[in-house]
This record gives sequence, C-alpha cells and structure tokens, in this order.
Amino acid sequence: MEAANNLAASRRTREESRCLQRAIQLSPRHPEPFARLAEIAVTDGQHLQAREYVEQAQRLSPTSSKVLSISAAIYYSLGDLQRSVADYEAAMLQQDGLTMHNFNNLGISYAASNQHASAVRSYKSALRLWTPESGMMTTSILLNLGNTFVDLRRFSEAFASYRRILHLDPSYAIAHYSLARALDRAGNPLEALSVYRQATMADPYLPHAYSNMGITLLNQNRPNDAVKVLEYAVRLRPISAEFDNLGDAYGDSTRYEDAIATYQKAIDVAPNRIYPKSYYSQLHYLIHTCNFDRLREACENLENTLSWELQTGQESGMTPVEALVLIGTYTDHSLFLRVARNFATRSLARVKQAGWVPFSKHARMKPGKRLRIGYISGGFRHHPDGKNMQGVFEQHDRSRFEVFCFSLKRDHGTPVQRKLQSTCEHFLDYTDLDNYHAASQVNQLGIHVLFDVNGYTGEGVRQQRNIILALSPAKLQYLVSDKVASPPEFVQDYSEKLLLWPHCYFPSDLRQSGGEIRLPKVLGLSKRLFLTWMDILRRTTEHHTTLWLPLFPDVAKPQLMRIARAKLGKNATTRIVWTNLFDESEHLQVKSLATMQLDTFLYCGHTSGADILWAGVPTVTLPGIMQSARVGASLLKGLSLHGHLVARTAEDYADVVVRAIRSLQASGESKWLSSVRAKLATEKQSGSLFDVSKWVKSMESAVSMAWDIDSFSLNPRNVIISGHVF
Repeated sequence: MEAANNLAASRRTREESRCLQRAIQLSPRHPEPFARLAEIAVTDGQHLQAREYVEQAQRLSPTSSKVLSISAAIYYSLGDLQRSVADYEAAMLQQDGLTMHNFNNLGISYAASNQHASAVRSYKSALRLWTPESGMMTTSILLNLGNTFVDLRRFSEAFASYRRILHLDPSYAIAHYSLARALDRAGNPLEALSVYRQATMADPYLPHAYSNMGITLLNQNRPNDAVKVLEYAVRLRPISAEFDNLGDAYGDSTRYEDAIATYQKAIDVAPNRIYPKSYYSQLHYLIHTCNFDRLREACENLENTLSWELQTGQESGMTPVEALVLIGTYTDHSLFLRVARNFATRSLARVKQAGWVPFSKHARMKPGKRLRIGYISGGFRHHPDGKNMQGVFEQHDRSRFEVFCFSLKRDHGTPVQRKLQSTCEHFLDYTDLDNYHAASQVNQLGIHVLFDVNGYTGEGVRQQRNIILALSPAKLQYLVSDKVASPPEFVQDYSEKLLLWPHCYFPSDLRQSGGEIRLPKVLGLSKRLFLTWMDILRRTTEHHTTLWLPLFPDVAKPQLMRIARAKLGKNATTRIVWTNLFDESEHLQVKSLATMQLDTFLYCGHTSGADILWAGVPTVTLPGIMQSARVGASLLKGLSLHGHLVARTAEDYADVVVRAIRSLQASGESKWLSSVRAKLATEKQSGSLFDVSKWVKSMESAVSMAWDIDSFSLNPRNVIISGHVF
C-alpha cells in the first residue's frame, strides 16, 4: 500500500492500480485497496466496476469512516444522492469522521438533492471546525455556502459569504465571479457588471466570468457591449455554449448573418453535431431574414431533432411561438402538441427540481361571497396585453366577481399601466417575487380562477413565469378560445379543456380607448405566402397595385426582392414599397391609407390585425389548422365580415384580392370594396369585436359555468358559451 500511495501522489494511476491489485492478493480482507480502486474506476468512467469495489470495501469494514466517506463520494459521482447522504451521515457517526471535509461534502450532496436548509447546516458545522491549518478548505466551504444561499434567495447572507472569502483573499477570482452572479440574481445588474470586471482583472482567463457578464449586458439591452465580451469568451473557450451566447448577442445587435453563422459554429463543435438551442435560434433568424431556401434545407433535420429531444427527455430549445411558425410548414403540425406538452412538462420538472410542491388546497366559494378571478401577465403595461386588456377590468360585475390583476413586470408609470391600476379592483405588482412566492400569494388570496394572459409567449417563456401556473395556485385551469379559432371538431388536438366564446376570444379595447396600428413583422412570412402576393401583383397592373411592406428587419429585403424580381421582372422595384416602422402616434393615420391588408398564413395578425380593422382597412385572411393561424378569421367574424374576407385556399385568397383590385381598375371605384368598408365602419361600432362589455359578459358566463361544473364534483369538460357542454 505504501508504494501505491507514492504512485497516487505522483498521479501515476495505472501503476497505482497494479499495486492495489497486488495488495488485495496479499491481504484480501483489507478494505483500503478496494476503496481506492473504486475512486480510480469512477475517474475512468467505469461506474459499475466502481460500485463493485466500494461494496466490497464496505463488506470488509462497514463502520470505517474513511471507507464510508469514499463510498459517499463515489455514489455522489454515480448520481445516487440519497445513498451519498446516508454514507456521509454514517461516516460522521464515527469520531474520526467528524471532519470539515465530510461536512462540506455532505452539504454538497444535500444541495444537489435540493435539501438546501440541510446543506446550510452542514456547511456551518464544517466552518465551526475551522483551524489555522484549514486553508483553502475554508474558502471552498464559504463558496458552497454562498451558492446555497443564492439558491434559497437569501442574497444578503450569500453576499456576506463571498465577501468573507474576499477578505481572506482579495484576488480570488471565483469569489468575485460568484458574488457578481448573486448580485445579478438579486436584481442588481449594474453592480454585478462591476464585480464581473473585478473577476476578470483577478483572472483574465476565467471564461465563465466573461460569459455571464455578456449575458447580463444582453439583459440590460446593451448587445454591442455584449458582443465584445462574448467574442473574448469564445476565444477562451470555443465550445457550443459560448458560440450560442455570442450568436444571441449578434442577433440582438441586428447582425443577423453573423448570428446565423455563429450558431452554425456552435452546432459544428457539439458532440455528434447536436446542439438544439443553437439550431432553433438559427432557424429563428433564417425566418427573420426570409432566407427561405436555407430555412428549408436547415429544417430537413427539424423533426429528427425535436424527436430526439422529446424521446430523451430533454427540454426543447424551441419556444412554442417558433414552433407555431415552423411546425406545419416544414413538418407535420401534430408535432406541435408534443412540443407544447414538453414545454409544460419542463415547467413541472422545474417545480420538482426546486423542491417545491404544487398547491393542493384551494379556496372554496362561500355562500354569499364573490367569485375571485385573477389575471396574471408580464404585459400589464405599455405592451399589447396591457392595451388589449385596459378596458376589461372596469366592465366586470363587481357584485358577483372580485377581480385581481397580478403584474409580473412593472413599467415607469405609463398611461396604460396607470389606467389598469385605476380600473382593476386589486392591482398587485409581483415583479420582484420569484415564481414560488408569486404562486403562494395567489393561493393565499383565495383566487378561484386564474387566467394566464401571457400564455406560452413573451415574458412567460423568457422569464419562465409559466412555473407560477405549474404550481397550481388556483383551482381551475382552462384554455380560452372561440369556435372559429378552435373549432369543436379540433378539440382532440388540445390537452387542455376549452372555454369557447360565441364571438372572438381576443379582447380589443380600441372602441373605448382608441389605438394605433402596428406593421406586422416578417415572422409569419413564408415563401408560399410571398409567392401568393407576387401572384396577386402579376395578375394586376403596376399602375393600380403596390405591395406595402415594413422594412423590418432590413436584412430581409434583399431576399424578398430576389424572389420578386424572379416573378415580376424589372418592375419588381416599383411594385413593392418599403417603409420604416412608424411612431405610435402616426400608425393609425398612415396605415388607414391602405386599400386592403393581406394577412399572413402561419401566424395571423392578433393585436395588429385588430388595429388595422379599427383603422377601417379590410383584411383578407386564410385560416390554417392551428389556433394561431385562425385568429384572423375569428376577428372578421366579430365584425360579420367572414363571408366576404375569409378565403378557403391560397388560390381563393389571391382571387378575392385580385377581384377587388380589378374592379377598382375598371371603374376607379369598387362597389364590392365600398360595401365592405361601409360594413366595417358600421360593425366597428356595433359588432362584437370591439365590444369589451360583451367580451367580459362571455368571460363571466364561462367562468361561472366552469365553476359550477367543479362545484358538482364533475370532471372538467369543454364549455361552449352558448350554453352547451360537451
């Protein structure tokens, strides 16, 4: 054994293993060689062999603190955290097992199994054993203690732990880095950036410090600064994660081609060239730039990549919104349900990983009391959610319903948020609450029905706020839609139970508050749709028809003009007009000059669709299969225009537009178009689309029916607001 120990000190593990095997031959009942061979086997990735060695060592000496400590470390490496904790605790039942090292490692095992309070106790016990000879062990324990305090969101104690390390060693870069991460998590990004810089000064070759500094800069909307930092991080550590971060920075800096190329590098250096996060981000920017040929080529592996993620239990790097655009265009639309279910499952998994338990106790409605409805969103501010909902809350019947608005992101006193605060009975700002405490507050308030206004978009995805809903703080969870956006015959495509409105489920407050027009982005633009638009231009004269497109992003223009020239020849440049995005104050007036709006196929205009109809511009739409592709038809039904402007096929879509334009060309005035505009003007004031009061009545009817179903202990079921339950 002495020879083996000498070889271990010089890290000559092969020769050490031979010495240990010889020691076993000479003394087969001595546990130490088996324990050391187990450690070597773990290092070599021979996990089954390691388990056999450690079990043999424990059989020979079941109470040896040294053997138990080695066993605990090995089981930790094997991912058996419960056994690791048990062996460390058994080791410390022996007097010689009560060491700083064992308490520290026990804390690590506790923390890895989400037993954070126990981890804190272990680290503190380790620190009580401090001696002047403890050296770096003290630093390691304080670092682990600080990290656990961060997990518990006990930030002031985390700061104290890291600063205690820096008092002992001001040049310790990892402590600076950890303090910066904690400051960022605690909502102090500017101070975090300063401390990240101190970390890089202490160690200019610490890649994690540059990576996290770059991400913080991105979150502070400083993408150009982030690019400089992340380019250096890539030079230090050219791995997929670093290329992916740099790709994000290029994208946010509008350097889309650089982003696409950098994501490709992330894929190229990944094991087996599989790195879904970069793959999906690359697809996003190929869509963004309308690079249809490269997009189709890249999407050849879309279904395989998604299936690999889903089958291996990975979290899909594709957001549900991106899935709406890609799935159904480049692969079977039924795959979308699997992606959405994966997203929901991962939210539930995060709840479990954090050691949280979904709420099982929910408020019951007491006789004579009001039903409590909650709306939760990160968009209750100067945001489409806030603008669409600002007339909703004041319309609720306060004799029957008590309404709460939970805001997950504050703004700086914009008129929209001020109106929401003044019209909602209870407006609560949960911006600074983590997901668990936000859900706990909702549950303690006794909310009966909670509506997630964000859904799988925006803040809900980026900030993982869907976890609040995964904690089930309220009794009922339904999906709100209508019979056009989600026809009853499509219910099998939903895992949720539906509340189906008799009119458009999408609220719009424009009649009450006025509004502005937003030019739609090119996110929903497919090659099929653009070719349909080119067909419309080809079939009409250049003197009477011009396609008006937003110059956003400007990098998409060359790709689209190349297609246009191939279809229209040299006249393409005069047939398409490009304009920058307008100020909000100008949108309504400028866009009302359009003759017609052509809706997108894959992802219809939602807020922008309602806006342009309010401006008096008829919209032609083609319903697809998924809900996002049917909202245009739902909006038009709310104005009783679905018989005029809803097409059945792409050819029919083009024919409707061409007929309207040709009638204008022939007489200078189209009776059909004039009648549609007149009907639109009337329905704006009398139709259901812009009638928030009617929308709220539907909401109240739906909620009451759903609550009654639950009160009678019936299973949740789809509800059609006309009064029929199926």
